[in-house]
Amino acid sequence: KNIFKYFTENFQNKKVMPVLDTLIILYAGSGRLLAMEGEYYLSQGDSVRAIQFYRKALGLMPKLRDAQMKLADIYFKRKQYQSAIQFYSRALSLNSKKDDAYHGLIAASEAENRMDKLCELWSFKYETNKGNLKLKEFLIEALDKAGKYKQAKRIIAGE
Repeated sequence: KNIFKYFTENFQNKKVMPVLDTLIILYAGSGRLLAMEGEYYLSQGDSVRAIQFYRKALGLMPKLRDAQMKLADIYFKRKQYQSAIQFYSRALSLNSKKDDAYHGLIAASEAENRMDKLCELWSFKYETNKGNLKLKEFLIEALDKAGKYKQAKRIIAGE
């Protein structure tokens, strides 16, 4: 991945594209390579092509968390919040210890006016697993942003 990034950042597009095209043919079943190509197009400002490659990558390897996050971020920037929520949720399900998906879900839910639904979902999850401190932290933040201060205070107090 680091070699790929170095190559795409340090060589002109006319040299990069033939190599990428050849790699895609040689390693047609590689979800990781398709995700890297999505990353390349994203770095070139072509979010339409990036989406296509990330989606192809996830079709082959649905557990590519980075591709889930990249798609979520693209959709968020395009104000397609429903799609952003979908991909942030998938990324969160793949690794619930990283903050980025929580932050993304809160921001997209707030933009989509769906904070109540997010708070309800996370409250239910928290009730079934009160030892999940990461979820607790972000549930309190979500409750605060949703104006549900009493619920947030109860969770902080450990009730």
